[in-house]
Amino acid sequence: SSSTQLAISTPYYWRVRGSNECGDQDFLATKSFHTQVFACENYENNTSETIPSTGQATIENKITVPTGGSISDLNISKIKGNHSNMNHLDVSLISPTGIEVVLFSNICLTTTSFDFGLNDEAAQSINCPPNNGSQFTPQNPLSAFDNETAEGEWTLKTFVNSTAGNGGKISEFHLELCADVTLN
Repeated sequence: SSSTQLAISTPYYWRVRGSNECGDQDFLATKSFHTQVFACENYENNTSETIPSTGQATIENKITVPTGGSISDLNISKIKGNHSNMNHLDVSLISPTGIEVVLFSNICLTTTSFDFGLNDEAAQSINCPPNNGSQFTPQNPLSAFDNETAEGEWTLKTFVNSTAGNGGKISEFHLELCADVTLN
């Protein structure tokens, strides 16, 4: 018995007919099916959230994803902002089901502004200063979200882990979700 691997996101068609020593019959109507379809969508929150200059505050940037599907890949295509001491920030992503992944914590001692993305498939870990839009691997893998549903509220949580510093802001948070989709 041989097996054939079917391609993702591909339509397949088949038809059958009977055949024996008495002859061949007409083909029956053609039937079809479609293998699993994946689509990637980008979602953005460009509303600036201020990081206070006093206390150990927590701020949240949220993105609501309106449709579902099982996640096959998730990337933070952009985190942009500033803080007087980037190493005072612990930043994590929280899924609609409550799974939390720490993206970075206590990095880049003298960095004050940042503009970068996070992707498990990136070539390198976070390189300081991360301010040129490059993609880096997060401190903990985003694959923790694989097979989660895409639909719902995603939260970028920023915790200030020190009372020293002059504050700042998270000005952009972009999320790329790749998930299977349902065909109608």
